[in-house]
Amino acid sequence: MQKPLAPIHSRLTPVTLITLAFIAILFVTEPLWHWSLREPLTEAPVGTRRVMLQETPRLKAKTWSAQAVLLGEAADTLRGRRLMLTAMRGDTLPQANDAGSSQLSAPSSRNSALPSVGDVLLVHGAIQQPRDTHNPGEMAYGTWLRRHGVSGTLFCYADCWKRVGESPSLPWHFRLLRWREKMVQTYAAHFQGAELGVLAAMTVGDKSLLDAATRDEFSAVGASHILALSGLHLSILVTLFSFCLLRWLRRWRWAKWGAVFGGLLLMAAFVMLAGAPASLVRAAVMLGLALLCSLFERRGLSLNNLSLAALLILLYDPRTLFDTGFQLSFTAVAAIVVAVRRFPFPEKLSRWFSTRMLLVDAAREKIGREQLKEAMMTAPSVEEAQRLELTDFMPATLPLWQRFRIGLRLRLGTLCRLLWDMSVVSLAAQLATLPLVLYYFHTLPLWGLPLSFLVIPLAYLILLAAVLFFVLVPLRSVLAVVLKGLLTALIGAVGGFADLPGGRLTYHWEQAPPFVIYSRPVQPELHCPSGQWQGDVLLSPYGRVARIDGKHPYGKPQQPLPVDYLWLCRGAKGHLTDWLSYYAPKTVVLDATLTPYYYNTYAHEADSLRLPVHDIRVQGALVISKK
Repeated sequence: MQKPLAPIHSRLTPVTLITLAFIAILFVTEPLWHWSLREPLTEAPVGTRRVMLQETPRLKAKTWSAQAVLLGEAADTLRGRRLMLTAMRGDTLPQANDAGSSQLSAPSSRNSALPSVGDVLLVHGAIQQPRDTHNPGEMAYGTWLRRHGVSGTLFCYADCWKRVGESPSLPWHFRLLRWREKMVQTYAAHFQGAELGVLAAMTVGDKSLLDAATRDEFSAVGASHILALSGLHLSILVTLFSFCLLRWLRRWRWAKWGAVFGGLLLMAAFVMLAGAPASLVRAAVMLGLALLCSLFERRGLSLNNLSLAALLILLYDPRTLFDTGFQLSFTAVAAIVVAVRRFPFPEKLSRWFSTRMLLVDAAREKIGREQLKEAMMTAPSVEEAQRLELTDFMPATLPLWQRFRIGLRLRLGTLCRLLWDMSVVSLAAQLATLPLVLYYFHTLPLWGLPLSFLVIPLAYLILLAAVLFFVLVPLRSVLAVVLKGLLTALIGAVGGFADLPGGRLTYHWEQAPPFVIYSRPVQPELHCPSGQWQGDVLLSPYGRVARIDGKHPYGKPQQPLPVDYLWLCRGAKGHLTDWLSYYAPKTVVLDATLTPYYYNTYAHEADSLRLPVHDIRVQGALVISKK
């Protein structure tokens, strides 16, 4: 009979207790000490500056964006600050399709119009502090940037940025990112479209080639973790490494030590090659501890090791606690650790699906007993029958049909254990992260559990084939065909589940407001279903809005038209006093699409006239929920 497990609280070590206490302290002190800010915020007027890209640009319909670091003289106070650079795409770049995805089949080369990692750019624009847009239903992007070390944002138009060369002394992790681009270009010689985007995201963490339709399908069925390098991908690679090398070196202690430390170095190199995303760093710390525990014959996956990994990460950067990925990953792993121990494979089935040695011995003993019984009955005397032993009648090898039956039974047991473990792991992770998913994303994928039985085995095969794709160069064409088949099966399975009715349950904590002027950097956007436009004026139950996005109309009215909001957008010309001769607003709304010149001009004039101003760049979207 299986021994009952002790309560969880009785197995907690001081490391776990210290980690829980540290997390409680962070939750209390974060609002007081503003630990969400890694460095001072950056704000600078319009000017031309040199920056170096730190990542592969992410393409959108009309823009590209990437993190960059400011360059300058040693005395420059802004030198070394990290920015989120967003730039309009020039006319020489490929246009996006209807789904909002680029038709690029591979990262740009050194001679193309799109910059790359390590390129030095001249950009012209104003640096602003990362601020939340407060758009309904959208994440707090400014807070996310600040917690990830980005201290400023810079937006420039297509003719306001220029690549001037490459950095003469690239750090080694940037060189790894350049190597990653070469790997993706190798992929591009054999793959294209959604297959290329999924393969690059799953194997090297490059999501720049993923189109919006593929992202939406994976998100709708709860399979987004397949595209983001995380503990799943790293655990697959560690499993392959352990199967290919560690299992053969267990007999020699020093060889095993060398293999484990070699695995740690390979794991660190893979993390840096993928750009060191937070999810992969967390997984590397946890799996690294598990590998070290294997040297001392300790259980690698436990709550104590998980707590130690969380403590190390939080000591290095306490703000990580408030990252959504950190909360989801550690909650899921903690639930998996508890569920695997609480719900092991049933003991009765485990005895039936025994090991090969026990099954073979049992079959040999059964045959020997039958033959011994016949020999005892045919023995000429009792003394000779007593001298007979069972081992003399046990066959050295079993018949073919019995060996086949035992092999089939063992493989059936392996399959049952695999399905049981996958069910426990998937169900535990989804139930544990359900409150966080509802709180952050307001969606619940209902097909996540059955789909995991397809995508996880396919992920194993895709990663294994990708490793062989780069190792076995002469067989690269053959492996490319195999990878295409696996990727087609993965994308087809996700798309099939996404088309099923009721695949995703959407939940919102509150209803969408009826009147919103969104914070958009490129195109002005207003949402008011109950309103009606008459020329440039919106008539709605929530007030009158005069939209200004062009030159003055001909002829001034005898008396300005009373409006509630004067909405100044990109394209507005002239001075504010000229527009006040057409409209008499209660509030002036400065849109985020205004050019820096007119933005400063209108803000200064409104301040001198003492008019109430809603600055969308600073205050976020204008939201009215009541009449």
